[in-house]
Amino acid sequence: MPQLYTPLSFDVSKPHIRSPQEEWRPHARMSEKSYEWWYVTLHAFDASGRRYFLFFDIVHYPGDGWHTRFGVPFEEGKRFAHLVGMVSDYERQDYRTLRTEGLISDQQIWDADRRAVLTRLGESSADWSYTDQGMQLRAEVGDTRLDLRFSETDEVIWHQDKLGVKGLIQQGAEDDFSFYFSIMRAAAHGTFSLKDADGSWRTLQIAGQAWIDRQWGDFFTLTWEWSSFRFDNGARFHLYNFYNGHQEAVYVTADGEVRYLDGVVVKQNGYAKAPDVGTWVSWGWSYELPVEVEGSRRFRVEPLSSREFLEIPEIRYALYEGGARLIDETSGRQVGVSVNESADIRIMQNAPYASRQR
Repeated sequence: MPQLYTPLSFDVSKPHIRSPQEEWRPHARMSEKSYEWWYVTLHAFDASGRRYFLFFDIVHYPGDGWHTRFGVPFEEGKRFAHLVGMVSDYERQDYRTLRTEGLISDQQIWDADRRAVLTRLGESSADWSYTDQGMQLRAEVGDTRLDLRFSETDEVIWHQDKLGVKGLIQQGAEDDFSFYFSIMRAAAHGTFSLKDADGSWRTLQIAGQAWIDRQWGDFFTLTWEWSSFRFDNGARFHLYNFYNGHQEAVYVTADGEVRYLDGVVVKQNGYAKAPDVGTWVSWGWSYELPVEVEGSRRFRVEPLSSREFLEIPEIRYALYEGGARLIDETSGRQVGVSVNESADIRIMQNAPYASRQR
């Protein structure tokens, strides 16, 4: 059973990072903008080779400014929270959007014995542990259940941008800051259980390589293009391309060398429309990198579906979040897969003929 819990403090003006396992713990409200998430994306396959995509995110909003934005009265000792995600079965054209929300007590969000973050919202729940032995994620949201284990979780990449501070980045706006680490090459296996229209459940045994992100800080920025290249040889490349031109990027070679960079040129090759909120986002991209990454400076991302959206109508927000093929434009060969995010083209200013469209 979870014990009573006091959230961790942090200070973006005097940055200090603890160990990744310590920072897995939920954080306190340090300003009206305090915000954090635990995130995973996964290109997965079953025994027959059928492809699936998973995105799952535990999102906490300790900051009272976020409560105001969502129209939720702020209560001391509580926080607004979301469980959101997507499960895509590409062969069946079955796309499951996961989303629920509510208030939770700060005292009931951490199980110290199992080192697990907990979020229970009505009949939905998520439980995600992180120990020396790896991770386990168990979640149930609507017609979807997840039970996943992650190994090879000891390779942690702390992000860094022009601020030059390990583990801290400018989260878009000049006064928005986020602590950020990633586990880019976690091995994943487990089950998706999906409830079909007739009320029966399908349980899928899957495996793949996962990308896990942990972010917390003080920020309101929600508008970016986010890219994560997952090369077949094990190399990884990450890019945050924010609405105001600020970038944060990191390249991890196949043998684990970490290189930080910026100055990536992103060209928008197409657009997609969020079905409920109705905003347009970029969808399909070409990249020109300032240095060679796995023998090339030019790559193209070809999304697998335009139906993979996270939408939050209360704040008129939509984020494309989906799987894609990764193409080396020099050779024309597929060299891996990608997962990408993109937000409102009006704020990004990357609509056709807009100031930041390439």
